[in-house]
Amino acid sequence: MPYGNIHERRRAGRRARALWVKRHPERAALSQRRSRINGKCAKQRIRRANLKERVLSHYSPHGTLKCSWPNCTITDIDMLTLDHINDDGAKQRKKKKLGTGTNVYAFLNKHGYPPGYQTLCCNHQLKKHLALVRLLAEERYPVAAIRPRRVFSFSLAERKRRRRRALGKRASIKTRMKQSRSQRRRARRPGEHELLIKRSRQGADEWKARWKKMTESERNIIRSKISLKVKASWARRHESR
Repeated sequence: MPYGNIHERRRAGRRARALWVKRHPERAALSQRRSRINGKCAKQRIRRANLKERVLSHYSPHGTLKCSWPNCTITDIDMLTLDHINDDGAKQRKKKKLGTGTNVYAFLNKHGYPPGYQTLCCNHQLKKHLALVRLLAEERYPVAAIRPRRVFSFSLAERKRRRRRALGKRASIKTRMKQSRSQRRRARRPGEHELLIKRSRQGADEWKARWKKMTESERNIIRSKISLKVKASWARRHESR
């Protein structure tokens, strides 16, 4: 079957392979497993491992695969990583669109191992990052960079007691906000409600004694004031409706 160009031929080949995998799934799985172990995938793994070893060895001290941190003796390639000396890895990846891992190693190998990189183990990579974070914190917050531990002048039991008391106060405030007027009245301290009732009764008795001593004209004046207040409150309530 003639093809117009190489792209049509490749598309036809992809369609034929997909159709074969769909018709023979077991044979396709076996073929993929064999290629993963002995074929193309295995060769690619070996090529990536050799590339990583060459790049990390070049950026190690004296060209020997090793961590560049002073007095560090780690030589295991699985524990070694590539570090940007100036901490500008994110900018370089964004500018050159490198990505991570094998893409970075291939870029460095292709461009002749440019300077600005070093080989570090994972522990010292993290230690370098923490040192940078602490330095920035000291520059931004010179006093609060390292906060001293708070020292309590009282015992653990006293701390727990104060904590319970503070939580109790908060809970009582929340319950008072949710309670009605009658519930708040009943929830007062023992004897407080009786004291308020006693004071109100004393006020009523005093008012009765004053009322008996008044003349009729004084009583009429008080009655008119009370009626005016009632009418005003009724008018306000009627307007609000």
